[in-house]
Amino acid sequence: MFVLLLANSIFTGILWFKHHRSQRPNCITEKPEMKNKFFSDFMGFDSNQRLAFDSLFIQHHKKINELKLKERNAKIALFNLLKSDTASQSTVEYYANQASLITMQIDTLTYYHFKKIKSICKPDQMDKLADFFENHFLHQNEMNPEKKDSI
Repeated sequence: MFVLLLANSIFTGILWFKHHRSQRPNCITEKPEMKNKFFSDFMGFDSNQRLAFDSLFIQHHKKINELKLKERNAKIALFNLLKSDTASQSTVEYYANQASLITMQIDTLTYYHFKKIKSICKPDQMDKLADFFENHFLHQNEMNPEKKDSI
């Protein structure tokens, strides 16, 4: 019975990680300043828009980094439960829920970040913004099929 419970917990953890990893946007690069420049160039921002975007980007990146650290710690706590044979289902669900809540905060924060970016765009840049969302958020697995089945 214990082996089945452990196998089920591990399988659930793998599915959970796979699901949440697939929900993340593709990173253009690991360096934040390159993402910033890429996006500004892609959008064709003028100097005033770049200043506003740079400020938004710095604020957002700081908050996201803090949340990602909390998310990582929550996931570490969850999988540290595997070190003990006595972790109850409710304890596992508690830690999984904590990590999920942080993921939700990251997604919500990112949504409002892009809403602010939308407010600094000119009307002729709205199609570029829609293209960015289409290519980098909505169809990320289609653009990168080798990541679709990875864990």
